[in-house]
Amino acid sequence: MPVISRATQTEPADRLAAIQLRLKELKSALPEYTDLTANRVVKFLPKPIPERKRLHSKKERSTIFIGPNLTRVDRAAYQRINWDCYSLATRALLDAVFDKQTLATRNISGIKLGSMGRMRSTDYILDPLKVSDIVQLVQHKCKVSETVIRKIISIKCSDTANTKRFKNII
Repeated sequence: MPVISRATQTEPADRLAAIQLRLKELKSALPEYTDLTANRVVKFLPKPIPERKRLHSKKERSTIFIGPNLTRVDRAAYQRINWDCYSLATRALLDAVFDKQTLATRNISGIKLGSMGRMRSTDYILDPLKVSDIVQLVQHKCKVSETVIRKIISIKCSDTANTKRFKNII
């Protein structure tokens, strides 16, 4: 028995030798099965390393991608969208893609109304790739023109800015 216990305590590099030693011990202990194992040659092939599947994070599993620019939208928010009304669908998509602060401080044209008049800057424009994905999706699902959808986006941005300004006053 000390041979078996020594065989189980070997290093990983000596596992083949340990298995062969244990096999000899078992053959001597069970003589009726020796003829079955005598003709078999045991080959130890290296185990192929499986390709690592890309582990999706929890955030990636809970989002879907829309449009050709692959804009991320929360899966639950996307499933709640009412596609019967293009206005509600556009507003719901804007809420799912952009946060309230972004919608309140930016718009589709990039023009900011201030005390000095109108100022055009790229700092005040919504991400055009995300906007185009929203426009294309609503256009495809609701069968409306691009200009109507862009008008709804402008109205949504101004409504959010007014709400934010109103809450700051009170």
